[in-house]
Amino acid sequence: MKRFLTSKSFLTAVSVLSVLLIFALLCGGTLALLHAWGIVKLPTDDSEILIPNEEHDGIGELPIGAGTDVTLSEVGADIHASDRLLAAMPFTDAYYMKVQVDSPSATGRYATGLYEIWRYGEKYRINHYRINGEAVSIMLSDGERVRITNFDEMTVDYEPYSPTLAFRRVAPFPDFEESFSRQTHRLVSHERIDNRRIFTYEYPLSGEIEEIDVYSDTGLLLSYRRRLDEQTLMSVNVITADVDFVFSDYMFAVD
Repeated sequence: MKRFLTSKSFLTAVSVLSVLLIFALLCGGTLALLHAWGIVKLPTDDSEILIPNEEHDGIGELPIGAGTDVTLSEVGADIHASDRLLAAMPFTDAYYMKVQVDSPSATGRYATGLYEIWRYGEKYRINHYRINGEAVSIMLSDGERVRITNFDEMTVDYEPYSPTLAFRRVAPFPDFEESFSRQTHRLVSHERIDNRRIFTYEYPLSGEIEEIDVYSDTGLLLSYRRRLDEQTLMSVNVITADVDFVFSDYMFAVD
């Protein structure tokens, strides 16, 4: 027995096992460090993120300038989650869009017509045309001042940039955060088709229905319709959208 324990084959086996054990410990330690530094992601990470709880309330916080991948069951089961998702859209603040707005009784930001929109943060340019292509107005902001050109009245006004002249307050897009906070509403349906999310809301007090179609990755609007029975009260349809548009400072020069 003593001879066997001291034999070369036994010592070789012990050496091999020792090397393998040291190698396994080194690999495990390296993996733990990489995970702690956020370089690698363990399989258990995803399962923790996707389980809704009271803290996440279905979707969690949405980062500015990035998309989200909320599951259909998470949003569909919680109206507060879908409300927050729409209120946070779009997830990017740099894009070019051309949209058509049809709103028979609206004036101001939701007036019927074609709109060309260049947005770069709080710098923006919004050109409003009638359906026949006739220019109506131009709103131009460099982030500090806003120039408003009205072609009907042949006037040019300069205003200091303010919350009331922020992009979300002047662009011809529905403000979901404002409408949800002011009106009783319920989520009727939500579905996901490829890279799109389609929401249907009902406002019981007015009987109005809101149909919202957005892109999942950018949060940009694809189409919007608010109706009473089958009568369209307002619609917004995107003709062109470009999130890779190359901007230059001169485009937002107020002077």
